[in-house]
Amino acid sequence: MTDEETPPPLRDRNRFFHWFLNGDRTTFERVAPRWREQRRNVRKAGRLEKKTDPVRRTPDLGDSRFRELQAQVEKEKSVQRSCRRMKSSIRAAQRRIRHASKRRARDDATRAAVNQDAKEIAKRIRAVRKYALRVNQQMSPDSPFDLAKLDIEFADGDVDRKVRNRKYQDIKALLSAFEESADSIRRGIASRRKAFERERRARRGRTS
Repeated sequence: MTDEETPPPLRDRNRFFHWFLNGDRTTFERVAPRWREQRRNVRKAGRLEKKTDPVRRTPDLGDSRFRELQAQVEKEKSVQRSCRRMKSSIRAAQRRIRHASKRRARDDATRAAVNQDAKEIAKRIRAVRKYALRVNQQMSPDSPFDLAKLDIEFADGDVDRKVRNRKYQDIKALLSAFEESADSIRRGIASRRKAFERERRARRGRTS
């Protein structure tokens, strides 16, 4: 029996249907083993084809250039993840700053709210700093972010609206600069990954 042959009826290749449809026992005993063997051969051929298919085949593991590029790609994927998370933290901090900039401290309640705004903003800036530090560590020794600029403190009772909002605007500008740097890093990584994929496809072509 070959792939091109029409599969035999279910009653002649499946024990349950043989019994259910009252099939011929002699035919079943002749056909069923051949059918099972043919199915095993098809599956085995499929596995062998996957192993030898030049499109699927992994480049030579002894290729030091390939290993070097692959390791670099994996490293830069981690950098990209950290940049994405840092950007998300930056956006959260900027949203909180926009909200806080609209608040006026008129009485004890609103002054308490102003102080709470400052604490929430400081918390979000610490999240930005955490991911910026992670990027610096991943890209060491080429650390792109000056973390000292994110060491920002807010004094309790700092409720003069003009002074406070001027400080918030400075922070927003700083966060925007960090975001631009993160985007630049991500674009550079994306460009290098495209170059790597082109080289990998070329190497696969040479091995086909």
